[in-house]
Amino acid sequence: MTSDLAIGLSFALLGLAVAVALNRLERARRERREEVFRSEARARGWQFEAADEGAFRVMRWRGVTDHVTWTAEYRRRARKRHRRRGSPFRFVWWADTLRGPSSPVLFMGVPRGKETPALTLAQGDGLVARLAQKAAGFALDLSVSTYFGPDAGNQVDADALKRVEPGAPPGFIVMAADPSEGARLLFGGWTEAMSAQIRDAQSALSDEDRPWVLLLPRRVSLARMSAIRSAADVEPFAHAGAGLVKRT
Repeated sequence: MTSDLAIGLSFALLGLAVAVALNRLERARRERREEVFRSEARARGWQFEAADEGAFRVMRWRGVTDHVTWTAEYRRRARKRHRRRGSPFRFVWWADTLRGPSSPVLFMGVPRGKETPALTLAQGDGLVARLAQKAAGFALDLSVSTYFGPDAGNQVDADALKRVEPGAPPGFIVMAADPSEGARLLFGGWTEAMSAQIRDAQSALSDEDRPWVLLLPRRVSLARMSAIRSAADVEPFAHAGAGLVKRT
């Protein structure tokens, strides 16, 4: 074996050893972090589990808040080579309900005061407007799947969603497959319920980085592209979600 080959092999073995050590260190950190999640969940009477699903590390909490049984899921990209494809994490909270709207209603959280200009591009009947509407529909369809997951995305036809303007709660753009039903929902108490959550400091809706809220015929979901660092980050969603479920 030549000296150059020996040196090259030594560097390769050193690189492999470093990679193995870093992988073990990252796994140990993840196990410690998840053990903290598990302990925090246990202290609150919740359940916690974690598993690898494809390129993601998926963590789930299950609990009961104000008599509402719920599930929360946090997906975090686990493989470095996939990190450039979309958001590295997604958090979604949901609870099944006995009743709800007959078709999807979407509340898109935006900074307060930015509700009006957000969808003006897609207005009108001309060719440019129709192309803009098509592009906006595709982007919205992708956003719903990104925020709430493919199962929810398959239940929402973004092209069919229309904006419901009168009565929308502050900081939210409201879209509904049936705008008349969406309007009845808002004036029937949902704007009041959402506004109460916005004013409640314990609620996820009070944060300026507002989550999206999706109402399906038998489910209420809240989602946000944000990192979860402790059970304290889950509690505001459980608080807000339980309050909204009681409104259905």
